This record gives sequence, C-alpha cells and structure tokens, in this order.
Amino acid sequence: MICEQAWPPGRPARELALLALHSQDELEIVGALELLAQAGIPAEAACRADPAPLVAIGSTFGPLNPEPLAAVADIVFEGFGPLVWEAGVRALHAQPPGIPRQARLEQLASVPGLYIPALYETTGRDARALLVPRPRGAAPARIHPPAASWLLAADPGSGTGAAGPLEVCAVLHDRGAEDAWRRGLEAVLSDAVPGRPVVVTGIAGASGGQAADLAWLLDAAAARRVPVRVPALPAAAITEPLAARLRAQGQERITLPLAAGSGRVRGGVGGATLDEDLHEAFEALVRARFTQITLAAWVGVPGEGTEGAPAIVALVRKLVHGAVRALGDARSLPAVALSLRSFTPRPWTQFERLPMDSVATLQAKQAQIRRAFRGDPSLHVLEDRPGWAVRANLVTRGDRRVGAVLAAVHEAHEDWESALREVNLNPAFYLERQHPEAAELPWGIVQWGPEPPFWLQPWERGGFWGKGSSGN
Repeated sequence: MICEQAWPPGRPARELALLALHSQDELEIVGALELLAQAGIPAEAACRADPAPLVAIGSTFGPLNPEPLAAVADIVFEGFGPLVWEAGVRALHAQPPGIPRQARLEQLASVPGLYIPALYETTGRDARALLVPRPRGAAPARIHPPAASWLLAADPGSGTGAAGPLEVCAVLHDRGAEDAWRRGLEAVLSDAVPGRPVVVTGIAGASGGQAADLAWLLDAAAARRVPVRVPALPAAAITEPLAARLRAQGQERITLPLAAGSGRVRGGVGGATLDEDLHEAFEALVRARFTQITLAAWVGVPGEGTEGAPAIVALVRKLVHGAVRALGDARSLPAVALSLRSFTPRPWTQFERLPMDSVATLQAKQAQIRRAFRGDPSLHVLEDRPGWAVRANLVTRGDRRVGAVLAAVHEAHEDWESALREVNLNPAFYLERQHPEAAELPWGIVQWGPEPPFWLQPWERGGFWGKGSSGN
C-alpha cells in the first residue's frame, strides 16, 4: 500500500504503476479524490489512461460495497487489506511491461478479492430497482475475498511522534488460530517502547472469550512494562478485577456500549440482552474509579419503533441511579457521558434490506433524549450528526450511480447538498425504503462464504431479525 508519506522522494505519484488508497470509513473516499487531484491524476476512472497509475481503494478493517466506488476506482480491494494487496501487487509486478491498461485490469481480475469495475456492466429491472453488476466476458461472476482467521494492524499514530500511543487492532476470528494470533500480538508488544501506551481495539467482541483474552493481554503487556489502553469494552468482557487492572495502568476513560435501550432490541444488535449485565459492568467501571465513562447507544435501530428513545433514557437512569445506591454517595460517580449514534443499516447484515430513519426522525429522537437529561448534572449528552450518517450510509448501500455523487462532491469542494442537486439523486431512494426480499443488491457481487465476515457476526448472534440474504 502506498500513501502520501511513502512515495519515493522526488518521484511524482502519477508515475507510479499502482496507487492504493486505504479508507477507514466511507466519507474518506472524497478526501482520496482530492489526493488524486493534487497529484495530477483524474478523479474519475473513465478519464484515466496510460501512463496514469491504476487507482485501487480498499479497507483493512471492513468490507466495502464496491459499486459506489466504480466511478472513481480502477480496482476495489475486498477483504483483509494485506492478504489482497500483496497478491494484487505481485500479480501486477509479474505483468510484462508495455501491455495496455485494459489488458492489465483483465489479468488482475483473477486475483481473489480484487473487483475490477470496468469489467462489469449494471442492470436494473425497473426505475425503482438498484443497479446490480453483471460480468462481461471472462470476469468472475462473484468476488470471493480470501479468508483470514485473525488480524493485527499497528498504527503508530498520525503526527504523534515517538511519545504518542501505538494503536493496534487485534482481532481473533477463529479460536483455532489463537496461538498464532497471540504470538503476533506479543511481537507487537515486544517492539513497543516501554512506558509508551498501546491502544488496543478489536480484542473484545470477535470470537468469544473476551475476558480471558484481555487478561492474557494485560499479563503480556505487564511483562514488557507496556501500559495498555482499551477504549471500549462490551459488558460481557468487564469484570471488577479487569477494570481495576486497566485503571491501575493509567487508563482514565472507557466506553461501555449499550447498543439500544430495550433488551429485546439489544439482542438483535449484539448487545447485552439483560439490564443486569449492564448494571454489573457499569458498577465495576465506577468502582475502578475511571474518571469518565461513556455510554454509547444506537438511535434508530430497526424494530425499536417509538420505544427506542424512552428505553435509552430509562436504561441510563437505572445504571446511574443503581451505581449511586451501590456506592452510597453520588459524589463518587465519575463523569458520565451518553453518546448517541445514528444507526446505519449495513450490507451483509440482517439489516441490509431495511430502511434507515430519516435525518428528521433521528434528530427528533436525539432531541427527545437530550430533553430528558436537561439539567441533570450527572450526565452529559453527546450526539453525532445524522446528516453525516446518511451520507456515509449512501456510500455504503448505494449502487453505481452514487459514484457520480462522489465525483460531484469532490468538484463542489465537499458541498454535498450542491452535489446531490447536480446529480439529481435523492438519498431516500437508497436508504428510506425497504428492498424486497427477492430484489438483487449491488453488494451481492461480493461473496463472504457460508458465514458473514467476523466483524459482522455480533449483529447476527441476537437472531432477532434473521440473517441477510445477499448470498451469505
């Protein structure tokens, strides 16, 4: 993978054979287009010709719906970045020099996990149907990303220098690979600077056994005199001894995901179904004397109806008041924040066909919760911006027509409203209606095998809505 900090000195990016851009969320794609413009590379794939580099877009941590990227990417990496990137770069390097651009792309189409938009055409049954890709010629009918049983990705932190934290995503998918995963994580810890914090994400929530994995991590880090920070922990992973150990290493803030207010709905989105489990976890964090505890809740989860906002209010009050009763002194409470996040139905989950709440509905639910806690000195309410959640979900659940929006947003200097008017596209067409069970979906071109990718499995475990149907 090549980024702006890894270009060979004095060599313009437009002279590279492949420019691979890593995206951690959907809206970063617009920033990637600005990067191309600064390098003198056309933002739209159809406008590029030899000797311009092939532009690839991928993500280390999650799957991408490739169709909205078709207008701007020559290649979309599907699956774990390192597994796909290495194979793609090797295949590109093996090509003889001088072959035409289209021939290069056709040869790369055989690499597992590489999606070549130019080799597919889109069709839709009617005006209300999403455009779905169909292969041309010998292009694969389905993209099968390579499987991975575990993931380690280390990031030294942007602009923080040697004194900043080392950020590590450490996810175990298959318990059969536990030994290899732990050896890899031990190697990362061994390379860390003693005394420099290591922020670990992903370790709790992928494959079960979270408390045991965390206890092992703390032991391994302590042996190397490396303090560990775990920004968020599900209730199932929190015990009083574990919370105390994290606090003793200097961690001051932590997030406890609530998922939703209702236990019935929480079970469908991978949260703790019992209020008692959340009570025990919250009290353990309070007793450990964290200085700030953030309670994170989804707003607009399908199936919650009008009960969602009142249920969140009731649950948070029970947690806070229960902790006060257990401690016997309200002054012992840390700073508590309630973080409200707009729920976005995503591909490859049981929510992929369900509508997303409108911006107005999400804002009304947020306002209802905010009013309930107005004047409460024990809690601070934080809110995301539903408009941005809608834009991100448009890229996540759109079809090839959304690519024109991305290009227009880039041309309009990230003025989304102007770009949507120019392209004449209404996000509600993609987001605020339910797609029929028999309808094909654009992201169905990517097949994740008999089970969904592990980072989506917590959504499935509740079994409340059933599995998605795009080929999983």
